[in-house]
Amino acid sequence: MKKFLIALAAVLFLFSGLAFAATPVKNAAYSLKNSNQFNCGNLCVLKQDNIVVFSLSLMRGNETKGVKEINIAGSGILEKIEKTSMAKCFVDEEQEITIKWHADRKHVSIFHKGIFSVDPDGVYELNGSDFDWNENLARVFIESLSPALTSLNSYNRPYRFELGDEPVKNGKFYPAKFIYEKNGSVISEFLLSTEKSPLKVYRVVDGKPELIYGNTKK
Repeated sequence: MKKFLIALAAVLFLFSGLAFAATPVKNAAYSLKNSNQFNCGNLCVLKQDNIVVFSLSLMRGNETKGVKEINIAGSGILEKIEKTSMAKCFVDEEQEITIKWHADRKHVSIFHKGIFSVDPDGVYELNGSDFDWNENLARVFIESLSPALTSLNSYNRPYRFELGDEPVKNGKFYPAKFIYEKNGSVISEFLLSTEKSPLKVYRVVDGKPELIYGNTKK
């Protein structure tokens, strides 16, 4: 009996460790570790179900050569491999960012493929679970939804994205819209909830909001 209990405890410990390691912080903001005035970065990661969306604002350089900056965003699918959680996110067809969560849930590592003007690789440490929408993050998240819901596809490109400066509806939603660049017509309009747990997205059709992501009961 004693051997059975010891074996059971070992199995439970193993599975609890796997579950812990495989569960990244749902929505979180990170800063480049060991930042200074010439090397600093802010990483926002939004995890909804198995979809991971990130935005990264990064600056690297030195006093002699100056600094370079990038602002990028991408989306991908959360993967759980052994004790590791990671997401391979595509910025575009030739640029890829992999986010790997550490077991302590306080750090992530970034690895890249493709050519970036600034090297994004490094360790980023958690600095909070609350962050505001930025234009890149909001755009990529809406683009990750089904085209049947958003009307965004290859036929209405190129388009530009606009995110409202201030929330509306008593501070609960940010307005956003995609505009067809060739003639300036609005392709689709949205409302993104300022609260991200739970996150809600409405599409505005003829002035009326229709829920396309999230649950009104939560």
